[in-house]
Amino acid sequence: STGIGTWILSGYWGPLSQMSVEKREKALLNMARSRFLVSRRSAFHGLKRLLLACIATPHPNPIALAAGYAPKDWGDTIPAEDLKMNKKSTQDVDFIIVGSGCGGAVTAYKLASAGYTVLILEKGSAPKYADFYGDEKTAFASMYERAGLVASNDGSIAILAGATLGGGSTINWGCSLRTPPNVQEEWGFDWCKPGSSKLDKALDAIEKRLSVNTSTIKHNVANAALLRGSEQLLLDVKPAPQNFKNAGTEACSLCAYGDRFANKQAMPITYLQDALATGNCWIQPNTEVVSIIRNPDSGKAQGVRCVDGLTLFSNKGIVLSAGSLHTPCILLRSAVPNPNIGYNLKLHPVTACCALVPPTEKENCVGRQDDIPLLNNENSKFCTLLRGAPMTAACRAGPHPYDALIEVPHTGLGLAFAAITWKNAIDTKRLALRSKRLATFIILQRDSGIGGRVMLDPKTSQPMIKYTLNQIDSNRMKKALATAGKIWEKAGAQKIWTCHIANPIEWCRGQSIQTFENAVLARELTTNNATFFSAHQMGNIIIYTYSITLNVFVSQVLVEWVRIHVHL
Repeated sequence: STGIGTWILSGYWGPLSQMSVEKREKALLNMARSRFLVSRRSAFHGLKRLLLACIATPHPNPIALAAGYAPKDWGDTIPAEDLKMNKKSTQDVDFIIVGSGCGGAVTAYKLASAGYTVLILEKGSAPKYADFYGDEKTAFASMYERAGLVASNDGSIAILAGATLGGGSTINWGCSLRTPPNVQEEWGFDWCKPGSSKLDKALDAIEKRLSVNTSTIKHNVANAALLRGSEQLLLDVKPAPQNFKNAGTEACSLCAYGDRFANKQAMPITYLQDALATGNCWIQPNTEVVSIIRNPDSGKAQGVRCVDGLTLFSNKGIVLSAGSLHTPCILLRSAVPNPNIGYNLKLHPVTACCALVPPTEKENCVGRQDDIPLLNNENSKFCTLLRGAPMTAACRAGPHPYDALIEVPHTGLGLAFAAITWKNAIDTKRLALRSKRLATFIILQRDSGIGGRVMLDPKTSQPMIKYTLNQIDSNRMKKALATAGKIWEKAGAQKIWTCHIANPIEWCRGQSIQTFENAVLARELTTNNATFFSAHQMGNIIIYTYSITLNVFVSQVLVEWVRIHVHL
């Protein structure tokens, strides 16, 4: 808003609002293309992401109207029956569980079914199914951490995390990949050896309860393209199991905004419901835990302190299952004596390869006829991004265990336009007019290094995330990005482009795909020169000489410290 501020960020003097459109675009592009000042690129990236998301997220929005489609209004449909909460006991419970996501819900069920009394504290709300309208703006504001605006401390990687009853299970995409045998071997414990281990039995039980299946899948346009193109390139591609009861319906497109019909088997209709049915479990939403209360004499954990000053006590222990971002912060605010807390954060960074599919009135504009989802006649009102279940196929870009996966994300227009490269106003408007044909693959990388770190913000004591993509993972992602382009080419896309912040790598039908591949492999790929997201975060606590026992189960780390059990 000031001349000097604009000059520092863009090299152009004068308030941005008073510049001509042409000069304003040049100033913004100067920020995006800054080679030496990373802060300039980060500032542009954050501004672009926020503004385009604000334009494309509301329902209806100018981009949707310009493209000629309107998301279905689900307001008149009959929602699923809401979760029936038990009346809270006034007595202290055996266990307090912080967080109602996958870790907290399963733990609550196991404890409650064994006869223990359990209180689940959830910092998010407990929305009713009737409140799920399927629009991006409402969902992000009410069910995502900080309304979907969480980012690493330099703003280079956007982090999507659930903040509602059921945690990430309520807003995830339905894809339910089993822990691969090579990962089980890598962990090195007897209980997780592949084939006949306790882990396999646990996964079998969870898959059964969550109705995980491939039999009901109907691949949408982008997933059909992923299958077709990958098969032609002889890549390792398979259908991805889903925890939808029916993964072939139009309603699967609601999965990231709250499933109005309870088709996705999230925690509120599975393990939380099972825990409540025992009569030994209670859920208290809108309750954020600040720290653990320790007995001043024994030093053992005996309760929790909440944001509003509320204190709650347990007889046997505390289970922290508040996710990889908030669990470390609770431990840090509780002064747990372990210097490793907050380290080893795995963000599984994601970038995208976008495409325009050919214009056609038929649903099989890319893909085989038998791969097209069983959707109703109103499907013409939906853009390719929002059709059916999102992630019904998965392709591994190479044979190495750490090679990236290529998948199809759930992408509303707000998220899509926050991710794409901004060249100028005209280019963005042209893409908006063609956004009904917009589709995307994501490159999902398993972190191979030490990962990032969760710290306490010195002003708010909320999570502050430090993360840098290492060079090995960057190279693997570049290889997968080039492969994604080749898949799109084989599948019939008309245009392909990367999500570099400035000067994206593009390919159009008729050009050599080898040129695209060479350009991707030659170009630097870092979190400050391309759009990156994280849709699922993981972490663990490394124990050295401290008097804390370690017991790992599935993808969670269980750390016992004066009766505190931690799920990350």
